[in-house]
Formats: sequence, C-alpha cells, structure tokens
Amino acid sequence: MAAGTEPNLAKLTIARKIAATSLSMCKRKEVYDPTKSNPKKS
Repeated sequence: MAAGTEPNLAKLTIARKIAATSLSMCKRKEVYDPTKSNPKKS
C-alpha cells in the first residue's frame, strides 16, 4: 500500500481489474496469454 491506500480498497481495486479482464476474455472467447499483460514497471 505504497501511496497510503487502505488495504481493503487495494484488494477491491485488484478484484475489479481481475473481473474486468476475465469478462473481456470471456466475451472474446480468448485464452489467457501472459505476454499480453502489461505490468507497470517502476
């Protein structure tokens, strides 16, 4: 929680990102491809 984000809000944000990705993949009938993910590099 680097920027002072509360733990419950951080978990909620991550859960929303996972849900959005899963829904998008389901709609497009895609298989997960880790090379498509763009993790932030600090």
